[in-house]
Amino acid sequence: MPPGSRRIPVAVQRAVWQRDRGQCTFVSRRGRRCPARGWLEFHHTVPFALGGETSVDNVRLLCRAHNQQQAARDFGPSNALRVREVAPPYGVILEELVPARVLADRSPAGRVRRRSLARARAPSEHHEACPG
Repeated sequence: MPPGSRRIPVAVQRAVWQRDRGQCTFVSRRGRRCPARGWLEFHHTVPFALGGETSVDNVRLLCRAHNQQQAARDFGPSNALRVREVAPPYGVILEELVPARVLADRSPAGRVRRRSLARARAPSEHHEACPG
């Protein structure tokens, strides 16, 4: 990785995945951990844009819903242009949220899929059961 890159090195991804046991690390006010184990994203605890490092100590796993919730807290809900790395159960997919408010991602086979932002932000089935 070039110095100053926001991309998370594979060694860091593996260490974080192992440390977090392949599960979302969000913990509710009642002390319950989110049970999500699919469509996890690598999250910089101190955002990279605010000087956070891409290191094991500053990266953790969050499910998509909790990662978006944290991004809204860090940068405001109107942040419409963002690139994030997604770690589904079978590898890493890059997704880009474009200003046209459309979510574009690539399937594991490399095909581009587009969905409206409203649909992409709908809570997943696991999240309704997430102890909040």
